[in-house]
Amino acid sequence: MNIRKYSSYLSFFIMILFLFIVLASQFYHHFVDPLNSRIQYANTSKSKYKYIVLGSSHTKYGVSDSFDPILNLSSKGETFIYSYKVFKKLNRKMTDQTIVIIPVSIFSFVWETKEQYNYRYFSAFKLYDFIGVSTSEYFRNLLFGSLYNNKVLFGYICSMPKSKSLYNKNRLEYPRDLDLDRRIEVALPKVESHLTNLDYKERQDKYIETRKILVSLLSLVKEHNARAILITTPQTYLYNNLVSAADYKERIYDNIAKVRSQLDFKVEYLDYSHYERFEDNLELFSDVDHLNKKGADKFTKILLDDISKLKNNN
Repeated sequence: MNIRKYSSYLSFFIMILFLFIVLASQFYHHFVDPLNSRIQYANTSKSKYKYIVLGSSHTKYGVSDSFDPILNLSSKGETFIYSYKVFKKLNRKMTDQTIVIIPVSIFSFVWETKEQYNYRYFSAFKLYDFIGVSTSEYFRNLLFGSLYNNKVLFGYICSMPKSKSLYNKNRLEYPRDLDLDRRIEVALPKVESHLTNLDYKERQDKYIETRKILVSLLSLVKEHNARAILITTPQTYLYNNLVSAADYKERIYDNIAKVRSQLDFKVEYLDYSHYERFEDNLELFSDVDHLNKKGADKFTKILLDDISKLKNNN
């Protein structure tokens, strides 16, 4: 009898624990996940965001969300197709005063969606949104996401007494700055990964595919009455010394020109890749191609000033 009794208690405890984990995971997905909490907050709050930032880690770390009118939805390794899907999740009203910032980097038109980055979107995306995610993996993260993201959840809980909202509004944590020797060491592998090992024909085929996606994203922004601006964030001389002018032309400038030619509306492009106030100033970067907090604050102010000038000139 005792064994049966304890077995029933154990079954009941396991069931309660399972329900707790599932409920905690749903709470995490909606209120705590760094991406989806921002999307949900933007969709439900009355905050007036003048700038919405999409894209990869170059804007995640490069455009500071310390500036109140900015909603930064960037994620590491984000491709144009995922930026498109992220933007579609926003259902807030936008106007022609809303600026959507989309980064274009040396890798943007050849970058593949990498499966190891999919976990960043489990809270925000449905199964059909993903590339390379199995049904079992999706539902495992949906039901048990609080276990996989316990550090983020713990940080959220610790910040709750100071927060005025259930939604996670913790600021981005920047990685520690690398020393010069380490930056020199990582520069070449970083550039090689960005340039990829595709041959010329493979790149051209990829360009056609990614240009089509970017055109769709820019058109979607236009449909929401907002205004898209393409940017290339600052890079260090350690990075630019390994990327030729021909690479910049083929991989960025030519593709942007062809994208523009497919649109019936104007899209501005701001290029800071060789911006002299940043390129030689390593103290503004955490590595060879990502701004640190100091650099992001400085760059964001310059970027917003330049966008304001564009508005006044149009």
